[in-house]
Amino acid sequence: MRLFHHRGTLKGELTLKVIRGTTGRSGFHLIADAPTAHVAVQAFVLEICAFEALPKWPEILDSNPVAGAIGRDVSQATSMGLTGSYWRARTFSKGIAEPSPTEFGAPPAGSQPEGRYNPGGSRVLYLANDPSTAAAECSGCDGSREVWVQEFVISLTGCRAIRLDLDLEEQHAHLHYLLLDSEYLPGIATDFPNVRNPYRPTHFLTFLCERSGISAVEYPSIRRGIGGTQGTTNLVVLGEAVGLVEQMTVGQPLRLRAGTEDAV
Repeated sequence: MRLFHHRGTLKGELTLKVIRGTTGRSGFHLIADAPTAHVAVQAFVLEICAFEALPKWPEILDSNPVAGAIGRDVSQATSMGLTGSYWRARTFSKGIAEPSPTEFGAPPAGSQPEGRYNPGGSRVLYLANDPSTAAAECSGCDGSREVWVQEFVISLTGCRAIRLDLDLEEQHAHLHYLLLDSEYLPGIATDFPNVRNPYRPTHFLTFLCERSGISAVEYPSIRRGIGGTQGTTNLVVLGEAVGLVEQMTVGQPLRLRAGTEDAV
């Protein structure tokens, strides 16, 4: 995290802006000495991350005004339709025969580890908008394994989706500030080193998506992030849309050369 400040026109007047070095998301914390909504959202993030058990989201949504404001932002930021080319990466043992496209679906129910948008290990499908980003998000590659990628061409014109772009602050400030305090890698986090359960904010977003019938969330890639290619994103497909998208593979899987996005 970086904090930038400058003095206003009045003596002693201070403006603070937070910049995250992972995705490049930024947002105002103070404007001319006046706290923005980031102050309240940051307190909300720290509160929900302190829960050991999964929070009772409906109760929090009903009782906490910050949670309610985030919920309204999610509803207003939602758009109709999801189309485009996306990729999933998996590792396989070296020397195996070419895997089948069916092996790139979501893991079976009950076997998927908990991640950024699947609290409790619920079944979701994680994709990326290019092969190298998919590979960067893929764990478990070592000298005995290699990365394969599979393309999905998605056409779901009737579904609801939300795209968590970097410029949400003006129109959807509460949602923007929630992301500002959640888009980092928990294993190397420096902004909130003592925060437990760092995926709680995005788990709350998953709850809001399920409640609003949102089938997909597109968000900046944190592993590629601002240090990688601009515009690299991940896509998580939720609920009943998972089964639909699993049928939208195109072509055969491609094996990546180490350190590149070139197929062999």
